[in-house]
Amino acid sequence: PASVLLQTRTNDDGDDDEDSELQKKEQRPPPPKKLKLRVIAGSCLPKPMGAKSGEVVDPYVKVTVHDVTHNDESISNTYSTKTIQNNGFCPNWNERDFWECEVYNEDIAMLQCSVRESDVTLDDDIGQASIPISCLRRGYRSIQLYDDHNSRSGQFDV
Repeated sequence: PASVLLQTRTNDDGDDDEDSELQKKEQRPPPPKKLKLRVIAGSCLPKPMGAKSGEVVDPYVKVTVHDVTHNDESISNTYSTKTIQNNGFCPNWNERDFWECEVYNEDIAMLQCSVRESDVTLDDDIGQASIPISCLRRGYRSIQLYDDHNSRSGQFDV
C-alpha cells in the first residue's frame, strides 16, 4: 500500500510534577509542546484517481496540524515539501531540517498528511491520512495512505 515515512520528535516540557502543581494552583494552561517532524520518503504512490496510464506523478507532501488553543480558538499550521519530479514509485524528500509546530492540546490536535500530485493547472490528491497527535511516538513512522474512497488499495496492490 501507498505510504509516507516521517520522523517525529516532541519536547517533554510541562511534564514536571512541580510545574504541573504550580499551574493548577495558578489556573494557567500548560505551555504548548513542540512537535518536530520531517518527511523522508514515500513508496508505491498511485496515480491520481486510480489512473493506470498517463504521465508519471510529481508528488509533494502537505502536512497540517489542526489544534485548539486553551482559549478554544481553532488553529491550523501547514507545511509543504518540495515537489519530486517524475517519481511516484519511491520519492525521496530526505529533508534535513525538522518542521516545528506548537501543539496546545494533545488530546484534540490532529496531524493530517496529504500527498498531492503537482500539476500545471490543479494539483490532484494521491492519498492522505489523519492521526491524533496523542498517538504519535518519537522516531521513524510509516503512515499508510487512504484514497478519496477511504480505501488503502491502489493500483500497485494485486
